[in-house]
Amino acid sequence: MKNDADKRWKKRIKPLWLLFSFLILAPALYFSLIPVDITRYTPQIKSSIESRINGTIDMERIELRILPYPKMKIKGFKLSDRKETVIKARAVNASVMLFPLFFKRIDVKNLEIDGADIIVRRDKEGAINLRKIPLEKWSIISLKKLRLRDARVVFADEMTEKPSFFEMDNTKAYFHQTSSGTTYTATGRLLPDTTFYVSGEAKEDGEKTELSGTLSVDNLKIKEVSRYVKKEDLRGVTVDGRVGAKLVYSLSVGNGGGNGGGNGGGNGSRGLIKGTLTSKELVIKGPDFFRDTILLEEGSCALELV
Repeated sequence: MKNDADKRWKKRIKPLWLLFSFLILAPALYFSLIPVDITRYTPQIKSSIESRINGTIDMERIELRILPYPKMKIKGFKLSDRKETVIKARAVNASVMLFPLFFKRIDVKNLEIDGADIIVRRDKEGAINLRKIPLEKWSIISLKKLRLRDARVVFADEMTEKPSFFEMDNTKAYFHQTSSGTTYTATGRLLPDTTFYVSGEAKEDGEKTELSGTLSVDNLKIKEVSRYVKKEDLRGVTVDGRVGAKLVYSLSVGNGGGNGGGNGGGNGSRGLIKGTLTSKELVIKGPDFFRDTILLEEGSCALELV
C-alpha cells in the first residue's frame, strides 16, 4: 500500500515540478536569448558618459542581454571631440562581468568594434586627440580584450614640416590585457598598396613602457617616411623607391607628456631594432656636385639599430 501511495504522489508532483522548473528557467532563457531594447534610456547613458569626457557621443540603438553575463550592443556609435568625429562605428559590442557590478566596478571582458572610421590626430605640441578625450582616469573601468574589425584609420600628423596624412583600410587589431602587460596584433593596408603586420607585448614599468615584438611591411613608399627625417640629416641626398622590412624590436619608451616628436631624447627612449630590409626601384641622388644617380632595381640588406 505504501509503495502504491508513493507512486501516486510522484505522478502528482511531477507536473508541479515541471511547471516550477519552467517558471524558473523561462526568464533565464528569455534574458539570455532575447535582447532587450533599451534605446529609450539613451539620454541618461549619454549624460553619464559625457560628464566624464571632453566630447560627445551618439548612439542610434542599444540592445542588452543579461545572461550568462551582461552584453550590450550599440548600433550607429559615434564619438566626437570638440573639433571632429573621432570614432564612428557600425556596431560596438561589449561583454561585462556581472559580479564586479555589485561593487560599482565595470570590468569589460570583451569589447568589439565593427566597421569603424577612426581619426588619430597629433597636434603641433605632440598631443594625441584620443588621449585628450577622458577628463579623468576611469579607475572604476577596466578593459580585458579589445578587437577591431574592418576599420578605416586616418592618421593626421601636424608635427611634420607640412601636415601629413596616412590612411589605412581593412584594418584588424586585437589587444589583450594580462597581469604582465598588454599583447597586441594588427594588420591592414596603408593606402595605396602597402601591407603591414605587427605583433608584440607592451609592459609599463614606472615612467617607461617596454615594447617588444615583430613588424613586417611590404611595398612602402620611401617618400611616405622621409618627411620624418630632418633635411640637414640627409645632407642633400634624396632617396626614392619602395622598401619592405621584416624586423624584430625591443624598445623602452618614456611615458612623458607632450614633448614628443620623434626624437625621444627627452624621455630617455632607447632600444634595439634589427632584421632585413628589401628595396625595389631604388633611386639615390647625391648633392648637386655629384652628377651620378644610383639606380637599384632590387636589393636587400641587414639592419641593426641600437
